[in-house]
Amino acid sequence: MVKIAVLGLGRVGLRAAYNLASRGFDVLGLDASNDAVSRARSLGLEARLYDVEGRKAGEYLRGQRVVAAFIALPYPVASRAVAHLSSAGIPVVVASIKPLRIDPGVVRAPILTEVGVSPGLSNVILYSMAAETGGGVSARVYVGSFGAREDGLLSHASTWRVEEMLEQYVTPAKLIQDGSEAVADPLDPSLWMEYSDPEHGVLECFPSQGLAGFISRRGSLFKELMECSLRRRGHLKVVLTMRGLGLLDSTPLKVSGCIVRPFDMAVKLVETRYPPDVGDVAVFTVEARRGGRWETLARASLRHGGGWSASSKMVGGASSAFAEVFAAEGLSEEEPGIIYPEDLYELGLAEKLLSLLPSHGVSLEVG
Repeated sequence: MVKIAVLGLGRVGLRAAYNLASRGFDVLGLDASNDAVSRARSLGLEARLYDVEGRKAGEYLRGQRVVAAFIALPYPVASRAVAHLSSAGIPVVVASIKPLRIDPGVVRAPILTEVGVSPGLSNVILYSMAAETGGGVSARVYVGSFGAREDGLLSHASTWRVEEMLEQYVTPAKLIQDGSEAVADPLDPSLWMEYSDPEHGVLECFPSQGLAGFISRRGSLFKELMECSLRRRGHLKVVLTMRGLGLLDSTPLKVSGCIVRPFDMAVKLVETRYPPDVGDVAVFTVEARRGGRWETLARASLRHGGGWSASSKMVGGASSAFAEVFAAEGLSEEEPGIIYPEDLYELGLAEKLLSLLPSHGVSLEVG
């Protein structure tokens, strides 16, 4: 039985571990949190308390004879964990919403990075289309997780890290306009758009940075390309007001004798107002312009249920499908180096990945 270690048993890691175990892999879950380990064990998974970013993690996993390690940790922690594992020769799959900074000098095993939905599935679908058409195409990726109901404010559900959600509004988005790379302010109202979803009605969206790495590598193939993060109507105006009040600032302030960052207070306020159990919806759509009109290339939509949030099912499912391809199709035995999601097309594994998605809980409708 092929053994895979999962480092980080939060929403994405736990779902990925559950999926991989369901697919017949021998899964070892590791986390530094007792609560996370207990949740994993309650699902029948083998899980242990461990310092997942420690320097000895690679040595430990070699002793466990794992074929690969799947990392689902916050960005700063993930970067360190990848460095430690790769330097020990452990093949790694990394779920990350932005490109990791990896020192080439420590890469001593294959690393499949930026897996997930967007980046991740979006890269595979976009590159497959662009490569087959010869480039010069216009495409958009609509992706997002939001509250199951509108509430007139943020209409959110904290089923993923609120820090990451709010960072989207202070991080310039990278996109392609008229064949050239450009950056955009996510909270520029002139760039906001409405998106009519067949299940969830009219949503709003803003330019986001999930395709930044893909654009840096493959942007020359596109005439227009943008990732648009989806939200319930009214959400963006509330966030714009938050920024206007300084709640998204990172400059520390002294409040009642305590030094606090407004951004950290905003995170806490959103977490308190919108707990994970309010329910969420996750949507992923890729569109391309053909013959003067936008056509859907691929679409997936999930709701919370069965004890899982929609976002954990969507991102965890996509990530575990990447991990299965990596472990079962020989990628973990490749020469040391970085593998990106779009490389699966050139390796002849794009269709294999997409065919596995239903087995990992993600039904992707391909147009």
